[in-house]
Amino acid sequence: MPQSLATEPGGVQPGVPWPDPPRPGPGSGVDLMFDGDPTTFGLIDPDPAYPPILVLGRDTCEDTIRSRDWMDSHGIPYVYRNVELDPEADAKNRKFNDGNRVTPVILVGNPEAPSTVLIEPSDEELAAAIGVGV
Repeated sequence: MPQSLATEPGGVQPGVPWPDPPRPGPGSGVDLMFDGDPTTFGLIDPDPAYPPILVLGRDTCEDTIRSRDWMDSHGIPYVYRNVELDPEADAKNRKFNDGNRVTPVILVGNPEAPSTVLIEPSDEELAAAIGVGV
């Protein structure tokens, strides 16, 4: 069982980000799946039925949570990078938002030249970009 970062009675230590817990399913998005291959966003076992997908988000962002839950429920593999903990992911996120942090940013295709960039997409926009029915 992971150790808690909490030191206060409320359960959360101020200023210390809570780690993103592993999520079940093929779209777990945990960084353990990241192998650094830029052509697949580092998915160890990319699914040829789907394009590579990178989610640049925050654990506390409702749109990030909704998009990840949608992909998880459809079995769509993706890599999730938390912009609050990963400076490289934060820089990439800000690149698509005029220097501001807006989450999620979802990149579809090659990470260096994505075919589609979605910013705070609806489930319908995400489905259309990936080629899946809602």
